[in-house]
Order: sequence, then structure tokens, then C-alpha cells
Amino acid sequence: MADNYLEKRMDDYARGRLCAQRTAGTTATRSGFKYPSLTVFVTPGSSECARSVISAFVEAGCRVCFDGCAMTQGNRMAQNTGARFYNLAPDGIVAHLQSRGEHIDVLVELDGCDASTLRSVLCPDKTVSVSGQSARGAAIMALALAHPEVKT
Repeated sequence: MADNYLEKRMDDYARGRLCAQRTAGTTATRSGFKYPSLTVFVTPGSSECARSVISAFVEAGCRVCFDGCAMTQGNRMAQNTGARFYNLAPDGIVAHLQSRGEHIDVLVELDGCDASTLRSVLCPDKTVSVSGQSARGAAIMALALAHPEVKT
């Protein structure tokens, strides 16, 4: 009996009968837009803007690393966002990434910081600089500019 119930529920789900009911005045958005899986390094990671950018990339399905925080603040942000915190020199970061078989696809520089040392050591495929934005605006802009289809 349970098998019949589960089969019926799966059939209803597949046919779209179990989706949430829409109420008047609300719109459902479904763009079908998929963000590619990238490895992103965000620096500096101490501001609220950085937290928003890090969260946006993690939610988009990217592997995110960051630095620029005190140890306790960085660990807390890593636990809250699902990103990886580095409290190492740039050479140590590169060594750790290479041991994991990873390469930085995008380096995100926030608030006009000069990450030229990191840029030269990490050798990212793309560098995105975002400054003068609200936290949400910076996250949206960083996601858009970091996409491989966008030429900067």
C-alpha cells in the first residue's frame, strides 16, 4: 500500500500537481538561468559587503574562498556562508589550493582594495573589482561580472 502511495506522489510531483499554489498578486519567477561552477576568491572578507558577495556566490553553486578577516570573524563567516576562510600568506593559499587540485577562476576585489599581490600569485582567469555599492548591489554586480559569458 505504501508503494502505491509513493508512486502516486512521485507521479503527481513529476506532473507538477504538488507545486505550491499561487495566490493573487504574486508572481513566480523561473528563469532557468544556471550559473557555472566556478572557484572564486573574495578579498577583503571583513565587510558586510563581502559577506553578501560570498553568500551570493555560494548560493549560485560556486566554491568560494576568502581572506582579510581576523581569525574568529573569518571562521564564523565561513561557518555561516559555507565558504572557505584562509588566514595564510598568498603563497600558502596557492599551495593549499594546488594540493586540492583547484585553480582560482575569478578574483573578486571589493571596496577598491589593491589585491595586486594576490592577483600575481593566484593567477586567476578573471578579476572583478566592485566598489561603491550597497551590499546587495555589490553581490549582484560581482555575480554578473564574474560570469564567463561576460567580457570585462
